[in-house]
Amino acid sequence: MTIWVCAYLEHTFRSQLLEYSSQRSDEATANYVRNQVRRVRNPSVGKMCEVLGHFDAAWKEQFRVRAGEQMLDSITSIVQQRNRIAHGAETDVTVRQIYAHFRRVRALGEVLAAVLMATRGTQFAIGESIGRGGSGGNRLRS
Repeated sequence: MTIWVCAYLEHTFRSQLLEYSSQRSDEATANYVRNQVRRVRNPSVGKMCEVLGHFDAAWKEQFRVRAGEQMLDSITSIVQQRNRIAHGAETDVTVRQIYAHFRRVRALGEVLAAVLMATRGTQFAIGESIGRGGSGGNRLRS
């Protein structure tokens, strides 16, 4: 379950940035972003902030503010647990804890959409998102 939540986190982060770049950039730039974002694996809060900061320093700060302490703590915990499992270390996380983290992490798509919308004036159609029967991400509208 931990690995699944971490994969969800990674996919959500990537899909938001890819969707943004494909809607707001020329093809060459979108391809570059796709290749760079594809390299992001097991994204920690620090890594996500670093990547967002490469796009726009305001995104990095807004992400921290909009995500809030609980979501950031859940992301950190999930990534740490995933690393323990991947390296064969003991883990004491419970299903209840993982589910609580997932409930917080599930809102990541909406947080990222709000960050991108607030800093660049992009309108997002937040509806069918990952894990809710959608096609894999929130859609952008210019």
